[in-house]
Amino acid sequence: MTRDRIENEVWTAYSKLNTSFRQREAATALLNAADQSYAAALESYNFGVRSLLDVTAAQRVLAQARSSDVLARGPSVPYGGLDSGQSEEVTAMKANLVLICAALLLASCGRAPSFDVLGSFFPAWLVCVASGLLLTVISRWLLLRLHVVIAVPILTYPSLTALFTFTLWLAFFR
Repeated sequence: MTRDRIENEVWTAYSKLNTSFRQREAATALLNAADQSYAAALESYNFGVRSLLDVTAAQRVLAQARSSDVLARGPSVPYGGLDSGQSEEVTAMKANLVLICAALLLASCGRAPSFDVLGSFFPAWLVCVASGLLLTVISRWLLLRLHVVIAVPILTYPSLTALFTFTLWLAFFR
């Protein structure tokens, strides 16, 4: 009876070892593919081919691949089990959640265009809005000087502001 139990435990350990080696190989392949995908998405974004959403999605996949790689390297608990009664899957889910939250919190908006004005950095969209407002005021002044009557100014001037803002953004930042 004891010999059968020992053989069973050895075979179980052997199969778990083979499974963990396969998981490690798969996690490494996934990490390499996700890393290449993220690098390609970032390079495409820098050339203006892809959007920031594509880069964020690739970053999320890379974070998940890193999490899988960490989990595949070995159990995070002793082989005998957990003292708190949680399964390894719950522990793996918590580890994934922590890694994903860390990746999201550590990711920054470093690619957003900004301007240095007297030592403070302002986002480019704010500069475009301010410039659009200034151009709208100049347009209003010009229309008043030319005695042009605007039928619905409450719609015309915000529309002009939006037109100038979006035109400036497209002309200088896209």
